[in-house]
Amino acid sequence: MDNTSKFNKEVINSVSYNQDRSFVALATSIGFKIYSTNPFALRHQRDFSTPLQFVELIGKTNLIGLVG
Repeated sequence: MDNTSKFNKEVINSVSYNQDRSFVALATSIGFKIYSTNPFALRHQRDFSTPLQFVELIGKTNLIGLVG
């Protein structure tokens, strides 16, 4: 049995939208991802060695709040 696959699974810890819901942010067990909602597309992602619990976007600015 291959045990490495269970350690490589990414888990979503939280989902949040910016104020006008044009972007959605996902905090995951390995970092975060930011998607635009129209059209739906991955805009940014960053992986870390520790999980994130929350990601918050501030409007349409480049400011991102991260909580580990």
